[in-house]
Amino acid sequence: MRLLLLIVITTLYLAFPPPAQSALARRYESPAPKSNMINKRVEDGKCVCVDDEEDCEGQEKKCGWSYKGDTASPRSGPHARLSVSGEVFAFMNRQSGSCTGPESGGLSHFHSRMEGPKCWPEYYSFCGGLRQSPIKLYNKTLKTTWKPFQFSNYDVKPTSVKINNTGDTVKVTLNMSNTPYVSGGNLDGEYEFEQLHFHWGSNNSVGSEHSIQQKRYPCEVHLLHYKKSYKDLETATKYEDGLAVLGVFFTITKQDNTALAGLISKLASVTQPCQEDTISSLPLSTFLPKNRNNFYRYKGSLTTPPCNEAVVWTVFSDTLNISATQMAAFRKLKDAHGHPMVDNFRPPQPLGNRPLYFVYLP
Repeated sequence: MRLLLLIVITTLYLAFPPPAQSALARRYESPAPKSNMINKRVEDGKCVCVDDEEDCEGQEKKCGWSYKGDTASPRSGPHARLSVSGEVFAFMNRQSGSCTGPESGGLSHFHSRMEGPKCWPEYYSFCGGLRQSPIKLYNKTLKTTWKPFQFSNYDVKPTSVKINNTGDTVKVTLNMSNTPYVSGGNLDGEYEFEQLHFHWGSNNSVGSEHSIQQKRYPCEVHLLHYKKSYKDLETATKYEDGLAVLGVFFTITKQDNTALAGLISKLASVTQPCQEDTISSLPLSTFLPKNRNNFYRYKGSLTTPPCNEAVVWTVFSDTLNISATQMAAFRKLKDAHGHPMVDNFRPPQPLGNRPLYFVYLP
C-alpha cells in the first residue's frame, strides 16, 4: 500500500511540477558578477562575508553580495569600486570636512562593519600598491646630508583656526592671508600647507601610524602640504611628488603642553562627526618639534583611502609633549558610527625596495 502511494505521489509531482522560484528567492543560487562584489567586513584580521557565505566559494572571493529586490548592485559611497577620478573626489570630500553621512565617501574608514584597512584594496585600487604608508622606521638606514628646511609663515598667527570632527579624525585648518609653506630638506620645490590631522590609540602604548625601532607613540600629527607648482590639492594627488606630509610624534609627559591648551579645550565641542568650532589663534609652528634637523624620508602614500601614492614623507625623530589628561580628551570623540574614535591608524605597510633615509642636517 505504501509503495503504491509513493508511486502516485511521484507521478503527480512529475506531471505537475511546482512553479519556478521568484528571482528574489533565487538570489543566492547564482553568484553575482565580480564587479558587484561588496559587503565585506573584518573579523580576526581577515575579510569575510556579510551575506550568505555559501556564495563566497570558501573564502577565495572573500566577499558576499548585497541585493535590492531581485537584482544585485554595488553599494554606493566608500564601498563602491571607484575610478581614479572618483578616488580623488572621495579624498577631497573627506579632507574638506564635508559630511552627509557614513555612506558619503568621507567617514570612518577604520571601524565600519563593512570595511577596514585589510579590505581597502578591494574598494580603492591605490591601497594595494607597492608604495604604501605608513611603514616601520629604523635607524639602520641610508644617512645623508641635505640643506635645512625653510618654514615660511609657520610662526605667523592665523586670523582664525577651525577644528572639525571628520568622523575619522580631528582636522585643523587655518585662515590666513599668507599661507604657510615649506621648502628645503631635499624637497623639490615649495609645498603649501593644506591641513593637519591626528592619529591616536585607545591607550598610550599605541596610536602613531609610523614607528621607530619598533617603538609606537600614543599620537601622531600629520601636516599635509601640496606642491605649489601643481596649483591645487586635487591635481597634486596625481603626481608621485605632489604631496609633502610632515609627521610628528607625541610623547606622554606629566605636565600639560600649554601650547595645545586651546585646541584640547575645544575638543569637547566637536565630539560628534561633522561638528566644528574655532579655537584661539595659534601658529603652525606649534605642531613642529624643536629639532627639525633629524628625520626619516621616504616616498609613500596617503594612509587613508584612496591611498594615492603621491606623498614625500618626512617623519621627525624629535617629538612633541602631551599629558595623559590631554591625550584622554581625544578619546572622548565619537566616530561616524557612534563609537569612541580611537585606534584610527593604519597598520604598517611593506617597505619593499624603496630607499629609506635617516637624515642629519647641519
